[in-house]
Amino acid sequence: MVAKETEADIRVGLPHLFAFGWYSWAREFRECREKIALLCAGNQISKSSTQIRTCIDWATNKRLWPELWPQHWENVNLFWYLYPSQKVVDAEFRTKWKQFLPRGKFKDHPTYGWRELKDGTHTIGIEFNSGVLMLFKTYSQKEVDLQTATVYALFCDEELPMRHYYEFMLRISAVDGYFRMVFTATLGQEFWRKVMEPDIEQGEHELLPQAWKKQVSLYDALEYEDGAPGGWTLDRINGVIHNCVSHDEVQRRVWGRFVISLVDRKYPTFDAKRHFIKPFRIPSDWEVYAGVDVGSGNVVGSGSAAHPAAIMFVAVDPKYTQGVFFRGWRGEDIGKTTAGDVLERYLSIKNETISEGIPGPTRKFYDQACPDFKTISDRIGEGFEPAEKSHEIGDEILNLLFKHDMLKVFSDDPELQKFGWEISSVRKSTPKNKRKDDIVDAGRYSVTKICWDFSKVRDGFKAPEKPVHEETYEEECLRKRRERAAGIEEAPEEMEAKNAAESVDAEFDELNAMYGS
Repeated sequence: MVAKETEADIRVGLPHLFAFGWYSWAREFRECREKIALLCAGNQISKSSTQIRTCIDWATNKRLWPELWPQHWENVNLFWYLYPSQKVVDAEFRTKWKQFLPRGKFKDHPTYGWRELKDGTHTIGIEFNSGVLMLFKTYSQKEVDLQTATVYALFCDEELPMRHYYEFMLRISAVDGYFRMVFTATLGQEFWRKVMEPDIEQGEHELLPQAWKKQVSLYDALEYEDGAPGGWTLDRINGVIHNCVSHDEVQRRVWGRFVISLVDRKYPTFDAKRHFIKPFRIPSDWEVYAGVDVGSGNVVGSGSAAHPAAIMFVAVDPKYTQGVFFRGWRGEDIGKTTAGDVLERYLSIKNETISEGIPGPTRKFYDQACPDFKTISDRIGEGFEPAEKSHEIGDEILNLLFKHDMLKVFSDDPELQKFGWEISSVRKSTPKNKRKDDIVDAGRYSVTKICWDFSKVRDGFKAPEKPVHEETYEEECLRKRRERAAGIEEAPEEMEAKNAAESVDAEFDELNAMYGS
């Protein structure tokens, strides 16, 4: 084949391998050799496409068979692929399978070739020239119709009803076969929850501990493993969040999670659908506060329980009736951090905000468990104050602010999305030393000592009248010329000096307006 086919022929003819990029988690799934592999993910993230591509690769790449089935590779002949219903089978074959199956010169290739099997108008399977028969089955079939077969690989698309699970394990046991499932936790079955998200602190045991497991959010599809733009953008994700009817739906369809009971949620008043908002220009008369959780460091890939450092910036209106988290950072991806590293990151964020015309922090708070941070920051004139560490006080204030829509979160920053994940998932029942609430702690520190005016709680959140990108730099200059001509603007030399000082901010505004932020 190598001598007859050009590289271009191969890339065009084998779309399951080359037509689309691979996300890092998708390649992990494809290359996993555990007997059971489970991928729980948000909607439309390419989880089904990843599994289809894996199935076609296993069915046509005979060189993999000795590795996959070392005792039975010469007899590999039957795969099952399951969907909820036959209607779904027909739709998925037309819209997904056909775009990945070998084509062109490879459609009739001795190994890669294939033909569709039909029963009337319904697609019931694929016969590969490699010798593999891939049959479509459905969850709606009776159990008797899913018996008496020896299956080398069994693939499930969407959450498998538990009444079928043990029967399927029997189908693959004789040949030491493989079970693969990609799903969104729409059924929320207790078995699969304990497989993917057991509450160890409450004494639950993890089910299927030897299986390969991964939970993936829409944010994990922002770029492919080579750095190229992925199938999702922040704007599209925000649109999904907006269209979800509840917080629970956001958890399932965006974050790929099993829903945590509100009773056990530490911050039950936070709702991603309500509290993530489109950014606006922070007015110059708003005050900025910052919270820093220095953490205990984190070693990338170590599996350590150490807590990464985190920083949050919040802007508050002059009446102390509303605020917004507009910058954040959680440092789990940069290796072990010191107090100096965290201070350097804080200064970087501070300088970025000032360059955008946002005031620097009026007050900033740190976790006094790290005295080195205070010592280093004092030496450069950054006067940090000890944070209010009481969870009883801080949790109550955060929950009140979100309950009455006095506090929002900008939706355009992936770091702030980490805040959304943490605050939605942290449980009361989880011991503090095991909670994943690092950036939430930083946010809690930043708001707890603010003198909020809760007498206006019924007013809710009102963004400033002038959105962040309502007026471009050129439009602003034209408006000011008209105002000056009417005698209501400052002198020309004052205006020119002011425009020069604001030029950097205006450039950012114009670029963001072009991209529709």
